[in-house]
Amino acid sequence: MKKLWLICFAVTLLAQQPESSQALMTGKDLLDSYQRVIQLMESTTVSVPELARAGAPLIENERQAFANVRVNPTDAVSNYAFLTNLRAYLALSDAVPKPFSFSAGQQTQFNELRDAVVRTENHFRALIELKDRQLRTPDRDNLTRYGEMDSRTSPPQPDKPRGLSGRFHHRRLAAERVFRGS
Repeated sequence: MKKLWLICFAVTLLAQQPESSQALMTGKDLLDSYQRVIQLMESTTVSVPELARAGAPLIENERQAFANVRVNPTDAVSNYAFLTNLRAYLALSDAVPKPFSFSAGQQTQFNELRDAVVRTENHFRALIELKDRQLRTPDRDNLTRYGEMDSRTSPPQPDKPRGLSGRFHHRRLAAERVFRGS
């Protein structure tokens, strides 16, 4: 019984954490998703009249962020601006009173917007992870560069010192002459 609970707990933990490579939307998927969000925002303003006036600046901000994402899909700032405006729009839609004749179809549009927030958040997290991996390579100390340089040099020879000791070899010999008195 205890093992069954442990397995169920492990499965739910794995299900909650999306794979970052799957969460990162690319190209057409990203643009289609963002375009759909803007369409949903515009259509929900028709069903909730109060939302049309209050949400107009947020929809305009979404369009601007979408234009920036279209130019550079990996721009984290534009993706974050899109996400924050979408969150703000949903918070505003929760605060605005809904009309009495609010149908289930109109509610599905808001639910689809909430799903888009989750997708966009996952995309943004995956984008940040990708950028972090690009900044911090596994070779933190850049040892491969030194390995390449070492492969180009000949092996050390006892009679020919190299490195810093080779540069100052003449000084060492001069000091030995001074101490020997020659």
